[in-house]
Amino acid sequence: MSNELPYRKARFAGSWYADDPVLLRQEIDSYLEAAAGGEDLLSSRIAVLPHAGLYYSGRGIARFFVNLPQDLRRVCILSPSHYTYLPNDTITGAAFSNLETPLKDLPYDPLCQGLPETMEECDEKVVKDEHAVEMFLPFIARASELLGHEIHVSIGLVSHFTSGERVHALADALIEAIGRDELVSGRTVIIASSDFTHYGERFGHIPYGIDDMEQILETVALSDSSYAQGFIDGSIEELIDRCREEHPTICGFAAALLASSIAHKLEMNGVIADQYTSNDLVDAPLPEFVSYCSVIWE
Repeated sequence: MSNELPYRKARFAGSWYADDPVLLRQEIDSYLEAAAGGEDLLSSRIAVLPHAGLYYSGRGIARFFVNLPQDLRRVCILSPSHYTYLPNDTITGAAFSNLETPLKDLPYDPLCQGLPETMEECDEKVVKDEHAVEMFLPFIARASELLGHEIHVSIGLVSHFTSGERVHALADALIEAIGRDELVSGRTVIIASSDFTHYGERFGHIPYGIDDMEQILETVALSDSSYAQGFIDGSIEELIDRCREEHPTICGFAAALLASSIAHKLEMNGVIADQYTSNDLVDAPLPEFVSYCSVIWE
């Protein structure tokens, strides 16, 4: 019987992003170049970033990767689970040998080592199938090339928290397991994977109707920016109460709560570095769209 760890294939290469390494490298570099031309480059430590196909998410992801710590050695990805229901108040990880990208393979470190047993699960298939973790891997591979050293990756999936107390408890456990100095120094960074509002009949979410698209986009932008500011402020209990009342379609809500709690405990400063929708990338507004926010703590 083989004791070799499984190898995570790049399942969405060739569909959600280019599988040709030359084209993919060019695409990522174009996003990084555009992000570098923006204002207020941040010393990236923790973030909430979009995870749609790179045509949509690349702009938002690049705002984090354009100014990574030079001594970065590890990226921890906290992700929702789109295809499998996971237990509440826990983080689900996996054990892999490496993670495939079209640019290079990335070494993998289990995230759950050191966590209390009541807070961790392990399920390789769930992590293998999840697109919300994969969209960052090509950017990490490119960062490894540009920085000139290996960058390890850890992945944890979180679905739902039942209380703010549970969020803070898991945040404390992760800080201890990863190491406070690792996070503050930037040797380890954390990405919470989340798109914001999914609007339209296809998503079962049309609280503002379907007729006045200009007004809908404005209202969604205000709602999403207020949620993003709540993450920045570390308003965990208030966000959970609001979620129960409004049922937002922020798919990585739990992951964002966890990142927010960690950043707040480490006294990091956060900003909304970018905010846009899929409609900003098409010629004419569509009645169904997804909103994206890049929240970055430095």
